[in-house]
Amino acid sequence: MNDLDKLSNKVNDYANLNENLELVKLHLNYMMMILGITEEQLWQNEKTPFPCENFMTSVFVLFYIHQITLIELLGRENGLQFYREYVDIYNYKINAILQKDREKNLDGMREGDKQWLETNPYGRVRLYSEVMDGRLIRICKNCEKFTALQKTELTSDGEVLYNILCYMHIPLVKVWNENFILTLEKSLALGDPYCAYVYFDKRVAKEIEQPSDEYLNEIWSKYK
Repeated sequence: MNDLDKLSNKVNDYANLNENLELVKLHLNYMMMILGITEEQLWQNEKTPFPCENFMTSVFVLFYIHQITLIELLGRENGLQFYREYVDIYNYKINAILQKDREKNLDGMREGDKQWLETNPYGRVRLYSEVMDGRLIRICKNCEKFTALQKTELTSDGEVLYNILCYMHIPLVKVWNENFILTLEKSLALGDPYCAYVYFDKRVAKEIEQPSDEYLNEIWSKYK
């Protein structure tokens, strides 16, 4: 049995994939190359281990291709907006299945931060996390997704990077709690030295106001 036959058996229940096996094969080859998996490993093993960072690269290079393709088809502004609308729908329809109403308040969310730091497999460093007056400020020193793309040299377009790496957190927080709002105006993807996630709870915060750059830079300088 050749590789296309094996592939056909795997995607037999998916009409579109079956009709485009050559394209599926190209995508499979790409994934194996990025993940560092040989064809022998692919077909002989039900489970094949690979480094987490390779997975990150495979996923976000694919997202990058999606976004660039949309820009080429629809123009820059429409392509960027179309991708954001897709991400909105994905969060409200798919992520909501398991993550709907996950967070009750910002203090509980910060406690979850601390537990995540003890077990996270990605190596992300959160330098600062504080809740005050209905606002949670979280400063991150690095991002495993951005690091993965740095290896590919696909980091010249900050707007594209922000769309595929950062934007998803904005609709996702509304899934966690409909009273939460996230501003994410400083980001590694945009060329800043850190990421600043600023969460607001509309039930507590008197106003939704992004902290000044001076204030965030002061925190960064103190804890980096």
